[in-house]
Amino acid sequence: MFNKKRGQITVFIIIGIVILISVGIVVYVSTNIITEEEVVPEELKPLKLFIRRCTTDLADEAAFRMGAQGGYLNLPDKIKGDPNSYINGVFDVPYWYFDREDRMPSRTQMQKEIETYINQNIRTCLNNFESFKDEFEITEYANPSSEVIITDDKITTTVFYPIDIKNKKQDKITPMENTIATINSKLGETHKVAEMISNKENEEMFLENLTMDMVHAAFPTYGFNINCHKERHHIDLELIPQLKNMLLANFQYIMFDPTDYNNPDIAYYENRAKFTLTTATNLKNIKVDTIYNPSWLIKMDVSPSNKRVVEPLKVELPLAESCIKVYNHKYEIKFPVMFQVMDKESGFSFRFATPVIIKNNKANRQEPFSFPKLDTVLNAREYCEDTSTELTVTAEDDYTNQRIYNASIEFRCINFVCDLGKTDVEMYENYVLDPYNYLIKTQVPECGNAVITASKEGYLTATDTVTTGTTIVAGEEVKNNNLYANLRLIPLREVGYSFVIHEKSGTQLSSRELREDETVVLIMTNQDQSYEKIIYYPQEPRQSLELMVGKFDYDVDMTLFKGENIIGGYKGKLSTLGQESEVATLINFQVIGVDFIPSDENTYTQMSNIVEQESKNREPSIIWNKK
Repeated sequence: MFNKKRGQITVFIIIGIVILISVGIVVYVSTNIITEEEVVPEELKPLKLFIRRCTTDLADEAAFRMGAQGGYLNLPDKIKGDPNSYINGVFDVPYWYFDREDRMPSRTQMQKEIETYINQNIRTCLNNFESFKDEFEITEYANPSSEVIITDDKITTTVFYPIDIKNKKQDKITPMENTIATINSKLGETHKVAEMISNKENEEMFLENLTMDMVHAAFPTYGFNINCHKERHHIDLELIPQLKNMLLANFQYIMFDPTDYNNPDIAYYENRAKFTLTTATNLKNIKVDTIYNPSWLIKMDVSPSNKRVVEPLKVELPLAESCIKVYNHKYEIKFPVMFQVMDKESGFSFRFATPVIIKNNKANRQEPFSFPKLDTVLNAREYCEDTSTELTVTAEDDYTNQRIYNASIEFRCINFVCDLGKTDVEMYENYVLDPYNYLIKTQVPECGNAVITASKEGYLTATDTVTTGTTIVAGEEVKNNNLYANLRLIPLREVGYSFVIHEKSGTQLSSRELREDETVVLIMTNQDQSYEKIIYYPQEPRQSLELMVGKFDYDVDMTLFKGENIIGGYKGKLSTLGQESEVATLINFQVIGVDFIPSDENTYTQMSNIVEQESKNREPSIIWNKK
């Protein structure tokens, strides 16, 4: 049996959920499979185990996807058909409360959906018992069906599949009807905790209350202050970015008793951000993360405001009018929040989303949550056309230092994206000023910390920031004009890859190829350049990966699976020089394996030590064509 603590061996286990500021990828390693004691003739045990393995694999796949998608294996049409009703990503996470409707799936609904999934896919997994055709002749009498029961820590599946099995050697026929299989899974418990959190938010609206704490602390709401500087706050360029930063900084400290949490030991969070879910059970094995991703849209309106600018109310006080700032402003705010409920022992994660809705400075979950698509498009077009600053943008090859032709340039400000076009030669009347100097010179709208993005196939996307329009310096408006941004794009080279398995057996280490029942998961990253490549071999259809051309260091993390069991891996570095990355054709990765399947903490630790020791001095090698 696997030990519950096996998730601590982090070199080998890739667990969790990735939220798409940028895109994320997950490998979930299932927990123990529990075999039911069923009386089966000895010669039929391999066939019985085969049916059970298909059943547990399908149940495990369904549980993982349900955890990633708010309890749904497939989102219902009314959710999938409305992009406003879920957070889009590698897995789409639905809002459990949307437009005054509770959309939380019950445990019974989840059981039925897993049953449907098994019924639809078990035939494909069994493959008409092809691997048993030489020994048995199998006759079925009905289509397979299943019954699933989810408890806090298990999923039990009974497959009803009446068949006769004729042993070709003994001319003996044995009937078989039911197969029972159970897996350890925290789908039930994490769903139960998620339900408690959702009910708590719907009843107490704690997310809205915490948000208004931040608004009152940092934004002009009501009251007055005395200063003689000009005060104006742009909703999109100042208030929304500031709110995003505050949400990111503060929501991480939301605590739920009796789950496990990191207590910052600050009185405000203890009094305002700590909530009791239940007193009936101990949930110290559960950790809850409250997630706000700054790339998600925030809708904010303030009344009164003028052209998205908030200013003090006018007061009729001679001489002092410009120095007394009076506010009585109402905020309407909408944004999404995701909760991740994780069982720390197994690594199983369950996610769901909820809207935060504020109207007139108060929580109001009766308000519709939709973000009208038409308005967004119109506002973006109007914003991009309201230009005030001249901007010149060039794109340069980071390796050759040459200007790049036809690079796509975008200007991003909060939720607005303006397509500036592609880099090209600069013209004066009908003359080319410089045939090798590719650029864009155009007018852009006002924005504080606008993000300029340059992209082209065969390069990593590059970004830079500029502040356009006017800024306030020492109380005076200063106009930014004739700005310039040069973005350096790192070229990419397609290279092949291969894997060599170095298997440790006793004291001997022998090299071999990957076997048919084995899979390698490769994750190669460079944090400085936001580079990440993930390969599943041999399932990956592309037999190549993109290598950055130049001198770079990569973190290489590999996990070797035999079926669903981890039997090895590698954790180390890959360093490239400019010349070899420019002409590289193949990367040969060295993977350390063991000749046993770890079954408890001791054997996992043994495997970990072997991989750590044998990985030394086995950096991936690059094969390249010398010029």
